Amino acid sequence: MLKLAIERLLEAVLVLWCLLTLTFLIAHWVPGGPFDTEKSTSPKVLAQLNAFYGYDQPILIQYAHYIKNLLALDLGPSMRYPGYSVNQLLKRRIPVSFELGFWAMLVTVLWGGILGVIAAVKANTWIDHALMSVCLFGLTLPTFVVGPCIIFVFALQLKWFQAIGWNHWPDRILPTLTLACMYSGYMARLTRTYCLEVFSSHFVSAAFAKGLSKARVFTFHVLKNALAPILTYLGPTSAAIMSGSLVIESLFQIPGAGSLFITAVGQRDTPLLLGTVLYFALLIIFFNLVVDLISLMLDPRQRSNS
Repeated sequence: MLKLAIERLLEAVLVLWCLLTLTFLIAHWVPGGPFDTEKSTSPKVLAQLNAFYGYDQPILIQYAHYIKNLLALDLGPSMRYPGYSVNQLLKRRIPVSFELGFWAMLVTVLWGGILGVIAAVKANTWIDHALMSVCLFGLTLPTFVVGPCIIFVFALQLKWFQAIGWNHWPDRILPTLTLACMYSGYMARLTRTYCLEVFSSHFVSAAFAKGLSKARVFTFHVLKNALAPILTYLGPTSAAIMSGSLVIESLFQIPGAGSLFITAVGQRDTPLLLGTVLYFALLIIFFNLVVDLISLMLDPRQRSNS
């Protein structure tokens, strides 16, 4: 496991360097600049702003300064939030995005897993068909469609929740359900597929031959063996949920890191853009590493191959 962790971390350093380099170059090669929208800015003030942020230097010099500051864990000042550094902005916004992703991931695992298990137990019955139809319906609707529908029903019509904000615990419910809707459908269908695949194995037939009940066989034999391939799906899914809150945060006016990313792209705030890209990339690497280590513990056959 230590060898696997070291290999993944070394690969992560190379991936992060390539990703940040490409993002840096693209952000600087796109026509226009971060201060082009300031119509009232005089040429003298514009020159001072470019000098302050280093935009008057060659791109290779700018890149060298950025890498040097990055190694010192300094992401630089934000261009659109005067007086704030990217470190300060991310420190305030990351906990909000992480909390939203945590609740959405919890709903995805519990709700999707329960629906998948019920569908597998009641395979080829009307219950199975009904549950899979609901999951398929959730898969086909993107979050920017589900979100307004949920807001219209539960916030505007029933008035059970607020449509926007992140101040009280009920404000978490609608964004969490919106973000978890699609992934719960994936989770349910995946759980059903792998449970049925394991259920048709020879060792399950042997367990029934020993007189074990269906509930015991399903709990201690089917679910245990179906868990490993499901975990491989949870790695990228966890990262996608944590980083997939861009639309959700804008829709529900949530002050998270996703809204910072949209602001950085729209207003050409290059340091903030690079900082948010680094954050989402680290999330993906972290969750994939955790899932790889858990899969290695659950499946001893992988230890000889690693």
